[in-house]
Amino acid sequence: MVFRGKILVLLFVVLLAEQLMTQTHLYPVSGTDGIAGTAANSFVIKWSEEPGAIDYEYVMSNNRACFETCPGDTRQRKTSGDTTAIEMNLIADRWYYWITRVIYKNGKVSDWSAISNFFTKTPPNKGIIVQIAPNPVINRKISVSIDWAVNINARNLTLYIFNINGHEVVAPFQVEKKVGRFQQETFPLFFMPSGTYFMRVVVDGKNTEGVGQIILKMIVL
Repeated sequence: MVFRGKILVLLFVVLLAEQLMTQTHLYPVSGTDGIAGTAANSFVIKWSEEPGAIDYEYVMSNNRACFETCPGDTRQRKTSGDTTAIEMNLIADRWYYWITRVIYKNGKVSDWSAISNFFTKTPPNKGIIVQIAPNPVINRKISVSIDWAVNINARNLTLYIFNINGHEVVAPFQVEKKVGRFQQETFPLFFMPSGTYFMRVVVDGKNTEGVGQIILKMIVL
């Protein structure tokens, strides 16, 4: 009887955790320039996929304090559970703010996420976008989100991780482009101690600064 009680308590905790789960916004990184869409003046936002989701709701506004009744509010906009990125036309040279939440198969709804923001820079940045999320990295696994954007000719990425002294600490990770614009990959970092590291992303082997190389800072907890 005691054992059964523990199972029931554990089940209750799992269900409660699911109900309170909030979204992780993968990109754009909050406080930075927006990520260009395929059309002129369009921008892309992407959030994490949540197990058990049937729908996602999002809010996009250019007024941080105005998520309910102001003009341009998009509350109650929904996407299906297999859609975790959207592209929309936005006004240039403005800050936009957005939040998301999850609707589960069992009818429960998560809390709204924290507010993320980005700037609609004109002309928008084009090219491959690589983000580390979450960052700081936890559980010794690094999750990399890739937006191949308008660089349709790119074929692969090579990820090099080195410490603050410039020494590589793990073997390079290879990423082959898959079908579609968005791609997410996860790599183990089992033998890396906690600290600050940098990731060099090389596109199609073009190991030349400013041509095919991106540098990202990452923190391992």
